Amino acid sequence: MWIEHGVKSAEWYLLDSETKKAFIPYPVPTDLSKIKIDKFPGEESKKLASNIDKTYLEIKKTEKRFKALNIKAKGARNILKDTKSVSDNIGKLNSEVKRTSNVISVFQRLPIIGTPAIVLGTTLSQVESKLKNANLIVQDLEKSTLGPTLNGAYVVNEAVYSIERKLTDINHAIFATKVNYSKAATCVANSNDQTAISAFEQNSSKADAKLLKVNSGLEDINNSITELEKISASISKLESKVKPVKKAVYKIDKAFKKADKVARKIDKVLNKRFKKKVLGIGVDISLKKALNVGKKYIKKVTDVINKWVGKALKPVLKKLNIKIPGINVDGLKAEMQNLKSLPKEFEKQKEKLTSQISNLANLRNELKKSFDDCLSAPPCKFNDTVDLNSISLVETDTGARSDPTKPLPTNVDLEPNLNF
Repeated sequence: MWIEHGVKSAEWYLLDSETKKAFIPYPVPTDLSKIKIDKFPGEESKKLASNIDKTYLEIKKTEKRFKALNIKAKGARNILKDTKSVSDNIGKLNSEVKRTSNVISVFQRLPIIGTPAIVLGTTLSQVESKLKNANLIVQDLEKSTLGPTLNGAYVVNEAVYSIERKLTDINHAIFATKVNYSKAATCVANSNDQTAISAFEQNSSKADAKLLKVNSGLEDINNSITELEKISASISKLESKVKPVKKAVYKIDKAFKKADKVARKIDKVLNKRFKKKVLGIGVDISLKKALNVGKKYIKKVTDVINKWVGKALKPVLKKLNIKIPGINVDGLKAEMQNLKSLPKEFEKQKEKLTSQISNLANLRNELKKSFDDCLSAPPCKFNDTVDLNSISLVETDTGARSDPTKPLPTNVDLEPNLNF
């Protein structure tokens, strides 16, 4: 660290914890073609080396498909969550509109308030009816389809991540094997030991058979990915049906809040009291009772009371002219009904993926044993541990080492670069 232009500056290096030298990682290779084998003992080893490269590439392709699937699946889950949110909001709004509608219905029976309240009350009743119907529909769909589908999507998502981890583990093992196999094959070929060559070729043939099982497993996994892509696509169609319902709920909620606010103001105004003497007559009456004052007082007193009532309610009554939009969930209902089979389909895919997870674990062990037989037999033992932690998980070579068989640089200048 040093001071430059009045500012503290520094260069940072990753250091190997054991050697204390600068650590330069190499990227995970996109293919294994750079790990060359100069000489093969026979055709079986040559075939296995080729299939190692092919399997590595196939796993890379499958991992790439999984990445694309994860993006689509996340979008599909968000649509399902959005639909669930809309369903919850319809239920909540249904309860609130019903309460306000009941309050407005009381105002309808009162003089002066009655006429404008009837208009609003009728609108609220219509909206309440539509919301009630919509709520019944979405609650039924949530129970039969939406809920199980959303749960299934999350369960399958966990299984997908588990398979991805298994594939990464297998590909790391294949990568490490190719490093050692390249050395062992060349060593055996140069030994001119026919017994060793014959044994290496036989073991290579057995390892190749296990590798073919991995490829067969990859085929099943890719079939599952295709099915999950179809499921994600079918869920995506729901988005165009959810949006208008979501928009309608928002508009109803916005208008309803105005109506509810007015209802609360009216209720507050009705609790006001007229308390004074009029023409020598003591009057103490709430506005609510004043609306039905009838013949309790002489006409001149009643006129004064009514004038006070009109003046108190006029600002609020003007606000009763509220238009509340309707809601239609027919499109959402139709699209949700198209998804009724998805909970069972997710269950089916979960079982397949669970089976594939178990299969990959077994194949990983079988593959390791087969390759160990190749790499541990005399006279050429090259079953060394390849430090996968030193691999930088990037897909392109950005100046880091591209060949893991080459040693790290021994001399790195760790002095500050004052011209950087």
